[in-house]
Amino acid sequence: MDNSELKKIQDQIDAYRNGELTEEQIDDLWVDLISYPDQMEYLVNSVNLEKLASDQKSPANIIADSKTDYSWLRTIGRVAAVLLMVTGIISMIYMFNSDRFFEPSPLAEIELNSFRSSTIPSDVFEYELQRAINMASLDKHAKALEKLEDIHGLNLSAEQEIKLKLSKGSVLYNHHEYAKASEVFRSLLDEYDDLHILTEEQIHWFLGNAYLHMGVEEQALVHIRITYELNGAYRRQAERFLN
Repeated sequence: MDNSELKKIQDQIDAYRNGELTEEQIDDLWVDLISYPDQMEYLVNSVNLEKLASDQKSPANIIADSKTDYSWLRTIGRVAAVLLMVTGIISMIYMFNSDRFFEPSPLAEIELNSFRSSTIPSDVFEYELQRAINMASLDKHAKALEKLEDIHGLNLSAEQEIKLKLSKGSVLYNHHEYAKASEVFRSLLDEYDDLHILTEEQIHWFLGNAYLHMGVEEQALVHIRITYELNGAYRRQAERFLN
């Protein structure tokens, strides 16, 4: 871990202790602390110092004061929450007898950008594609795939073909047809050598996850590693698998 990553985790720890993280951010911090147990010492030491400070302020003395200060309650609450988190993390690490425990799992489903606007797209391709995506979002996978096949009859540009196949692969993936989905994603990589870097990253990420579902871990890791190296939106998720 480089200094910037170390600083980022410690900043997140401080933000958590101050009650400034969302539930999602807390979950991410949990994963980081499981992956990097050496950061537990920083967390434990910072909590112990805060607890020591709060212990210096006796509740009995505060209640006796006509201007009661309830800040100690908030402090104790934060300390208790962090200690509970620490206990949970340490328990998980020892339970699995590993100092770097993290059990990654493939995506359960690929999010489809369902079209919910009341405005109909003027472009015929976009309109028909969104109709197919909406069908898939309503669990009408067979009809969605039929619609996607129909769209092939349109005069499509290379960009539209890529978008169409990416949607088809995603629908197949969500219908647990991982082998067929992987064929679609693989064909995109084979047919187009000038993919936009973000599209290429997305395809490798989806393909790696499809292979994981199929139990082909060696091939999955190849594409997950490429995802990591492309350094885009899925880099962090890919890093968890590679670690």
